[in-house]
Amino acid sequence: MHQQLINRLQACPTGAGQAANDYEDIVADIFYFLFHPEHLDEPRVQTITYNPDRRRDIILPISCKEGLFYLFALHFKNDTLLVECKNYQDEVTHKEIFQICDYLDRPSLAKIAFLVTRKGMTQNASDTIKEKYLIHGKLILCLTDQDLIDLLNDKNNAVSILRKKYHDQKLKY
Repeated sequence: MHQQLINRLQACPTGAGQAANDYEDIVADIFYFLFHPEHLDEPRVQTITYNPDRRRDIILPISCKEGLFYLFALHFKNDTLLVECKNYQDEVTHKEIFQICDYLDRPSLAKIAFLVTRKGMTQNASDTIKEKYLIHGKLILCLTDQDLIDLLNDKNNAVSILRKKYHDQKLKY
């Protein structure tokens, strides 16, 4: 199963429209495969808010009562996580970070999100993430396609890998 997910991820073209929708579905399937049912409930893809123009790519309901995702729920005071997918050919910029932070201002979401990108992010985007964490307490963890592949290839240690990424990012600041 994990190889099928890797194949789908690698075969998915970058870009908008159907390719972006396909990328979101693949990312949701990866989170489901890695963390359901022990840590997360089934992902909710493309949820619509009161404003139809504001759509959230993936919402991950936290279902566990211990471990990393439970820590997220306690520390960031919410039982859901946001996953924002950017199916861009190039790195994500600071503009996309501002968009995610706008979503994190909503009381229905935690102050933590995963940003899943094809190619990572620019230094300016990384600096914006640092600023948003230090000033506003919003934490965005960036995962690339390669990170997802690494998680899939080491499913038994996926939570530990994310925990290390989380702590490494917090310690940088």
